[in-house]
Amino acid sequence: MIILVTGAAGPAGRAVVRRFTDKGHTVIGVDKSGAEGTLPVDLLDAEEVRRLAAHGQTEHGRLDGVVHLVGGWRGSKTFAETRLEDWDLLHDLLVRTLQHVTLAFEPLLRASGHGRFAIVSALAAERPTQGNAAYGAAKR
Repeated sequence: MIILVTGAAGPAGRAVVRRFTDKGHTVIGVDKSGAEGTLPVDLLDAEEVRRLAAHGQTEHGRLDGVVHLVGGWRGSKTFAETRLEDWDLLHDLLVRTLQHVTLAFEPLLRASGHGRFAIVSALAAERPTQGNAAYGAAKR
């Protein structure tokens, strides 16, 4: 199987990459930083993500799975203290990157015949508190 892991240089990403490679799968690791031997891709740049999908098609001919692990957290003591900059950051990290990746890679996943897309959510999406309302809304 050919698996794309976004956020591959982070702790969760490294664990997922290791798990898939240990099982003999080919992993395309992507991280904005380019650390840990990943491809440096800015997932906020839709055109850059489309180029990554085209490269995956050319290089591997298919894609069987995407594990999207890009994220971040911002919070505050109370809802009223939540900064608008935090809402913007969380929207970009948790929503916009997901939009770009799903739109660019959906055709490849569909063509594989058994393509899968996985994201990690959070309990905060089910039961947000005042301090993590922005995070919970973005994870929803």
